[in-house]
Amino acid sequence: MVRKILLAILTLVVVSCAFLILTAQSGVSKLKIEKESLQLRIDEIRLLVNSMKENLVSYEEYLSRLEEEVGLLRSSVRYELRDPTFLEVAEFLAIDRTDSIPYDEKNFSCLDYAVTLNNRAENLGLRCAVVTVYLSGTDHAIVAFRTADKGLRYFEPQTDEGVNLSTGRHYWGECVLNYSSLWYYPTDSDDVVEGWELYW
Repeated sequence: MVRKILLAILTLVVVSCAFLILTAQSGVSKLKIEKESLQLRIDEIRLLVNSMKENLVSYEEYLSRLEEEVGLLRSSVRYELRDPTFLEVAEFLAIDRTDSIPYDEKNFSCLDYAVTLNNRAENLGLRCAVVTVYLSGTDHAIVAFRTADKGLRYFEPQTDEGVNLSTGRHYWGECVLNYSSLWYYPTDSDDVVEGWELYW
């Protein structure tokens, strides 16, 4: 009988140990899974931190380039522009050759004339605006100078002629001040001035 009791106790101890071993193994497996999961999260965080470091370097480089560009802009002629007199504008237009460039709708359009004349004027320190003229059929580009003695004056960069912009009037036939007989501009239903904007 003692043997049976000892055998029962021994069986109970073995079963308990087996249960404890299985429970411990299960716990170890869970810990391994949790460890692997944590390791994956750590790896993801490391990748994110590295990516953020790279982005930070990129942003710092971008900021540095912007600061350099601002410095260049502050030291350039653009910040020393002045409003010319009407005579200075006339003298500039007389020597500038933008109007002698052949017109080519695909390669050198009215906007190219305006931008070229604008850049050349500003390179000489003369403040000049590019003007978008909204016409009934299309848009057109010219330039403007805010003269120190005669106020705001518009010019056609393809011909150097003055322009008296007025809403509802034909641009070529009525707004362009034809100073010579070299040009004749017939009125056209697509060239009625609807408005304009200046870009300094």
